[in-house]
Parts: sequence; C-alpha cells; structure tokens
Amino acid sequence: MCTAQYRVDGLGARIVLLPARCVPGEHVLAASGYTATLTAEGVLCVACSACTTSDVDGRWLLATTGEASRAEFSATAYPNTTSTR
Repeated sequence: MCTAQYRVDGLGARIVLLPARCVPGEHVLAASGYTATLTAEGVLCVACSACTTSDVDGRWLLATTGEASRAEFSATAYPNTTSTR
C-alpha cells in the first residue's frame, strides 16, 4: 500500500493529492469517473469507474497521515504501476 501524498497551499491548507490515473494507467480518473472514500482505519480508496466494469482492479489504496482540507489530482505523485498499490 502506498502512502498518500500531500501538499500545502499558499494559505497553509493541507491538500491530499489523488492519483490522476487508475493503477494500470489506462484511464484518466477525471474523465472516466472515480470514487474516493476514506475508511475508519485511515485508508483512502480511489476507485476508477471505468475499471470497475471490467476485471481489472483499478483501485488505489493509500494510507493517510492526517486530515486534509481538500483533494486534487496529481499526475506526478504516484507511478502508474500495479506494483506500488
């Protein structure tokens, strides 16, 4: 499981960075659709809507390290490979 990446904006707000693509790298999440849920255990699950209709597991499971004010996509925070899930 990867650890969620964060950044701090100019006003000091903490922002969690969501992966821009599904784990296999086939879909851009903002275009294909996604869900992002945070479990009680602090795991952020980002699931690709396009992958859920196939047999491919396009979910990112990210361990969180605290709260964030908001979320945004990052094309560079997470590699597009299933070995990092």
